[in-house]
Order: sequence, then C-alpha cells, then structure tokens
Amino acid sequence: TKISLCNIFGPIINKMEIIYDQTKLNADCAVTLGVFDGVHLGHRELLKQVNAIAKSKGLQTTVVTFNKHPLSVLNPERAPKMLTTTKRKLELLEETGLVNNVLLIDFNIAIAHLEATDFIKDVFVDQLNTKAICVGENFSFGHDRKGNVDLLKSQSQEYGFEVFPLELLQSDSEHKPISSTLIRQYISVGDVVEAKKYLGRAHEISGVVVHGDHKGRELGYPTANTQVDKNLAIPNDGVYAGRVLVKNKIDQSCISIGVRPTFHDDNIRVVEPYILDFDQDIYFENISIMFEEKIRDQQVFSSVDDLIDQIELDCLQTRKIVEN
Repeated sequence: TKISLCNIFGPIINKMEIIYDQTKLNADCAVTLGVFDGVHLGHRELLKQVNAIAKSKGLQTTVVTFNKHPLSVLNPERAPKMLTTTKRKLELLEETGLVNNVLLIDFNIAIAHLEATDFIKDVFVDQLNTKAICVGENFSFGHDRKGNVDLLKSQSQEYGFEVFPLELLQSDSEHKPISSTLIRQYISVGDVVEAKKYLGRAHEISGVVVHGDHKGRELGYPTANTQVDKNLAIPNDGVYAGRVLVKNKIDQSCISIGVRPTFHDDNIRVVEPYILDFDQDIYFENISIMFEEKIRDQQVFSSVDDLIDQIELDCLQTRKIVEN
C-alpha cells in the first residue's frame, strides 16, 4: 500500500509518500538508492542534484532505501552502529523538502541475493517507472555488489532510463567523500563537534527514561537514565554538553556516558543526561539526546564532594557551550 508516513508516525511528516513491498508507483521517477544513514550533508547534496534532475525532466524524486543496514543481515558482527533509527531517517528525508517518494525495502536474505540486473528490472523499471537513475560515481548494489554505474548504463537503453553518475561532496579535513562511516568514526572517539560539521546538525540518540540507582538525585543532580537502542552509535565514555528533547521541548543538558566508576564496578554502560533547570517526572518518556561538545573523559573521584564540585563545573561549561 502507498501511504503517507504521517499515518504511522504522526503529523511530523505529511508530504512524502512511503511505498512498501511491491506497490507500483503511478509516476515517472528520478531515483537514487542507498542506506542514507544519518541523512548527512553528503546525502543532502546528492538529493539536491537528484531533485534538480527530476524537476528538469518533470519526474518525481524517489529514494530507495532499507529498513536496516545490509551488513546486519549479511554479516551481523561487522554491522555498523547506526546514526539514526529508520523512523528518524524518514523524518530527516522529508525535512529536506527534496523527496516525493521513498521505497522502504525490508532488507533480508532474499533481497541480498537478488542479482543487480533483476533489481534493476523489478524495482527501478517495473515498480518505480524510473526514467533517471542518479548515484554516486563509486556506487554498487545487488548480489556480490555487481551492480554499478557501468551496469546501469548497459541496461539503460533497453529499459529507457538515463544514468547520472554524481560527484560526492568532499570533507574539508579528510579530503574524501562525506560518509556515514566517516561520521561514525568521529562519534566513536567522542568528537561530536566534527560529526556535527558533516551531519549538518548535532548527533542524536533516542531512548526511554527508566529507573536507575537514583544516585544522581541523592547528589542533587537527578539524571534521566536512558535506555538507548543498542543499534545506535553512542559516543565514547565521557561527559558532553548538549540538549534533550522531552515532551516537545528542548532543554540544555549535561550528558554522562559510561560505567559510573565512582560508585559501581559492574561495568554496565549507561547514558544519563542531567537536564538543566528541569524538574519533571519523565520516567518512561521517549527522549532525544543531542551532543554538542565533549567536556571531559570519565573520571574516578576520591570523594562524593569532589564529584559534586566537578558536576557543578560540568554544568557551567555546558551552559557556555550550548548557549553559544
């Protein structure tokens, strides 16, 4: 069925159409294909180019993407942590204002073993009425990644579509294409400032606030112990300045990630934002945590007073960072 995303995720998305399964799209399309994890600046530049081609030819801009990373099926041990949930990815795609349709494919073993030539015929031609295919110059797809720009060009005359290999946006520091992999590398070492530069927004993770040991409350700094999706890319241990979206309001937050070595030796990693100037019961609320800058690494304190003094300093630094 072809449905608007607002029907399943609420009113956030109300323009972009989501297509599932084998539903045929009743429009001619300019199509691009990818995981689009993070919908980062590189993705957005690609979408701008696809949208411009679509408009010039009277086509609809259509993204083909997956509900999970292909490696989570093909080689789970090598599957990367994701920059966004599928829900957030779709929201971000819609927010660009550049996309008319998204074909959301349930990536499974059958899809993984589909030959590139069959994918071209079944998806691009029969399902999406594709008249233009726009992909990065080094893009590959299909079983054993045999699908590439050359294959698309070889099939284009038979099926009546044009192929547009697009240059990818380069990072200024790495001098290579902006990619989800590059951004994950920055996040994994806590460099959320550099990650933000290429995401085009602060990296965020989401989860549900659950009861913890209430140590923060005892110290006068009640934290929101957040059960985060284990598939998301969580920055490395330390204390971060950022923001929290809770109950449709964004508040400044000092965020601790780690195993709480001053009080525990169980090595259980927790994500605990302390929301500044906030005093509400938010247990079992869904929240989004946005990271602006790492303040410090995790530390062991010799006394509770030393810890409280450091938390006060962390909160002061958070205010300076987030207010700028």
